[in-house]
Amino acid sequence: MLKYYLKLFLFTMLVAIISWYGLSGAFAQTNAFLVSDSYQLITVNYGDTLWSIASKYVTDQDDIRDLIIAIKQTNNLDNGVVIHPGQQLKIPLKTKNFEISRVVQK
Repeated sequence: MLKYYLKLFLFTMLVAIISWYGLSGAFAQTNAFLVSDSYQLITVNYGDTLWSIASKYVTDQDDIRDLIIAIKQTNNLDNGVVIHPGQQLKIPLKTKNFEISRVVQK
């Protein structure tokens, strides 16, 4: 009887792991800004934050957090780094080519 419950438990765990793995891939999204090959060079003004800068370059379909992550990675900014007036930042721009490449990859 113990073998039966052990097999049932292992089977249930296997199904759960496979289901979780499959569903996590289905809902995963690619950060379009990280794969960008075009950039806008901007100069930081007094009072600018990464959030305020990113808000100028996102649409309603974008997640502003994705652009902030991309700005940090593109400009080698660690978490907690303060940006300063006069500093230049490269802002990754999402292009139409990204949408086309996502369709082709599927």
